[in-house]
This record gives sequence, C-alpha cells and structure tokens, in this order.
Amino acid sequence: METEANTIYQDMFAPVLKLAKSKEPADQHILATLEAATTYIRSQNGKLVPAAFFGLLMNHLETGMDSKTQTPESTSSTLYLLTRVFPKLAPSVIANKLSLIAEVLFKVHNRYYADPHQALLKSHLICIEQVLLSLKGTPAIAQREALKLFESAMSFVTDQRAKVRKQSHQAVETVLKEAGTPGKKALTELAATLCRGLLKKELDAPKNSEYSTLLQLLGLIKRILPMFSVKTTTDVCEALFAASRNQDPLVTTYCLDCFQGLFASPAEGEAEATPLPAAFLRQLISSLFEMRPNASDVNPMLSYVKTMSAAAIQLHRVDPAASGSTLPGFFTSLFSNFASDSDEVASATATALKDIIAECVDETMIAAAVAAPTVIKSKRAAAADSTTPLQQIIATLETGLLLTYKGSWQYVLDVQATLAQVSSRPAHHWAVQRGPVDTIILPRSPSQCDRSAHGPPQPKRAAPCASPTQSSAPWTLSNPIVSTMDPPKRSAPWTLSNPIVSTMDPPKRSAPWTLS
Repeated sequence: METEANTIYQDMFAPVLKLAKSKEPADQHILATLEAATTYIRSQNGKLVPAAFFGLLMNHLETGMDSKTQTPESTSSTLYLLTRVFPKLAPSVIANKLSLIAEVLFKVHNRYYADPHQALLKSHLICIEQVLLSLKGTPAIAQREALKLFESAMSFVTDQRAKVRKQSHQAVETVLKEAGTPGKKALTELAATLCRGLLKKELDAPKNSEYSTLLQLLGLIKRILPMFSVKTTTDVCEALFAASRNQDPLVTTYCLDCFQGLFASPAEGEAEATPLPAAFLRQLISSLFEMRPNASDVNPMLSYVKTMSAAAIQLHRVDPAASGSTLPGFFTSLFSNFASDSDEVASATATALKDIIAECVDETMIAAAVAAPTVIKSKRAAAADSTTPLQQIIATLETGLLLTYKGSWQYVLDVQATLAQVSSRPAHHWAVQRGPVDTIILPRSPSQCDRSAHGPPQPKRAAPCASPTQSSAPWTLSNPIVSTMDPPKRSAPWTLSNPIVSTMDPPKRSAPWTLS
C-alpha cells in the first residue's frame, strides 16, 4: 500500500518535482509548500493520497483567506498544488464538498481580482475549470454554486492581463464543451446572458480607436456560439447585430466571423454540433443580407463573402428545399463585388460562388430547370414566379459580361464554367433517359468554339479557338460550351440601362437588423 501511495504521489506531483532544479523564487515556494504538506501528512500517519492533500491544502487556503495574513506567493503556491490534486479526486468527493470549495474560491476571487500576480489568478481559474469538469454529466453542475464558479471564470474574459484573459477563455470554452447534457443548458444560458451584458457594456463605453476589449470578447463568442441552443443563439445574434452597427470595419469583421463560426462545419476530430433549424437559418440569413458592408471595406467584405457562402451551404444541408428558393438571393447579394476595385474581393467572391454552386446546385434544382417551359434570354422575359431558382441564377450570371464587371471577367467566367460543369452531367443523363428536353440557355461565355451539338460534356475547359466562331447549336444544360475569349457581339447588346438581374434581391427593411 505504501508503494502504491508513493506511485500516486509521484504521478500527481511529477511536474512539481521537476522544479527542484529551478532557481525561480516562485518555483522554490511551490516546492517548499509541497514539502511542508507532505511532512505534515506523514507526521499524522496519513497516506500520500489525493484526498489527504485536498483536505490539507483547502484548509490552509481557507485559513489564510479568513486571517488575511497569507501572502500572495503562499496563496499562489497553494492554488497551483490544488490544480494537481483536483483531477485526481473522485467526482463524488468534489460534489459533496462543492459548497465549501466554492466558498473558498470566491474568497480568493474577491481578494485577488485586481492583483498583479497573474500566476495566482491563472491557477485560480484552472482550479475552477477542474472543479466544474469533475462535475460534468452530473446534476451538481447545474447547482447554484457551480454556476457562480462559472460566472467567476467569465468575469475575466475581457481582462487586460493577457495570461489571465487567455486562461479565462480556455476555462469557459472547455467547460461549455465538456459540460454534458444535465448542466449544459444552464451553463450556456448563463454564458449567453453574460456575453450580452458584456457586449452592451462595451458598446456603451466611450469609443476608442482600438476596441481591444470588445474584440477580445467577440473572439470568445465566435468559439462558444455554436454550443448554444437556438434561443440563446438568437439572443446573442441580436447583440452581435447591434455591435456591428457601430460602423467600425474591424468590429464588423469580428461580428461576421462570429456568424461564420456558427455556420462552419466542425473541425476534424470535433463532435458534430446540433444543426440549427431551417426557419432560424432563413431569418438569420435575411438579416445578414441587410448587414452587407461597403465593398470598399476590404476586410469586412471578405468576411461577409465567407460568411454568406457558409450560410448557403449550411442551409442546404439542413433543408435543401428551402435552400433552393433562397439561393438566388446569395448570388444577387454577392455579384456586385465583381465591380469592386479590389482583386482580392473579386477572387474571394468567385471562390464563394463556386463553392455554393458545387454544394447547393443539386439534381432536383437542375431537373426543375430542365422541365420548366421558359427559356431565359438576354432580357428579363419572365416574372420571378415563372422561373426556377437555377434560371434566376443563370440570369444573374449573364450580367457578369456587362462592361461594369470588365475588370473581373476572368472570375465571372470561372463561376460560369463551374455552373456549366455542375449542371451538364446530370442533364446529359436525363436527356438520354427522357429524350428531348427543354432548352435552357446557360450564361454566354465571351467566345464560342465549334463542338458537336450532342457530344458528351468534357471534364476540362475547351481550348480557345484561333478566332471566334458562331456555334450552330444552342448552349444547353446537356451541351455546355465554355471559353475564355472576348465577348461576342450580340444583336441586343446588354446595356447598363437595361441590365439583366436576378429576381431574388435581398429584402429591404426599414427596421434594425434583428432576427424578429
């Protein structure tokens, strides 16, 4: 038994024992505290087990807080040793002593909240994290004392001391991720309430040029927002829309990053989050349409493009039917970016639209367009209710060859080529199975190369011809023609006074950006 206790002791305090060669005063103080605790336990014929160190160290910490004679160095050493003890204790021990543990840790919080000793507060936050993690999956994590400990950890998320703030973010994020079903709802609701309060406090504070505290808070919200329920997510999103209205490009960029994290797929190795309902996603997307930043603000626009692409793909995964009717609005909202002076914005927009096409233009959408009696021409020939979403997307893409977008023709053609490739494969299959199909003219490329009117679609883009020639066959979903030459002359030129636009423009709203 003595050998087993020594093994536990060596394992529990292995990082501490390695400090023996250190000459740092703080490290020497930790070693001295451990040696004193070990000597006392042995003098009482006790075993060097986690429970013995837990009782002794907590008693020492409580006595020091009550007498107010304990130095910050002594408190820091005791807290550091407790960070080694808590993970080794049985969850039942911590659950039974939760009220006493919380009481002592609250005293530490109140006494040292503004103390310059960052190591002390860092160990304090680690202790809170470990106590809450030991309660995961149990009803105790939703008790008042546990929630107050979590609130104590969140009070440091905007702290100006970098090490303390970083440890607070880690503690909050880890506890929310690992909390488990019984306590996660209570913790996320508390986190959402605190985040909204902190956001309001920062927005009401006098404006400064850095917004450092607000940006630090938004960085945390981006990581924890996907863990929230629909109700708490709605509340936080309202606060994010309010924050984005302060007209600062950097704040807007961070707010958009938060929404992007909400739509993004989990990283490799992470658990799949519960998808948000389609109705909520549509409401959120509608509000994001109105949040569109100025194209001249490059960083906010880049974030907006990525966010809208992720939103379209997420909505399609949750509800493909709803995605189809909403999809043209994404193209309308993003397409004007091709008139931007920033090549980076145009390139990012092309990438986003290609991703949307690849993920969201499915066989159902293509089949509806193939079966539709209407043919999209160079002019707006049909009302919105008489065309399919894919036809509306095609109409929007056709406008890309207007002189307005001349500087981005290479990106427009790339998007058109992606749509042709995605659309042609299933359409060719249906043409063989069903016979003749209605013609849907795809976006006109600048040049046409002679190809067989009924040959199978090629996997690669056709090489440019020596000179532009007029194709004898129409450009159909079953026979796409893609080229990269200059635009041909047309009998009915596309003019700025008679543009071809999609019928799914983002809705205009006079009310503030809200989800309600």
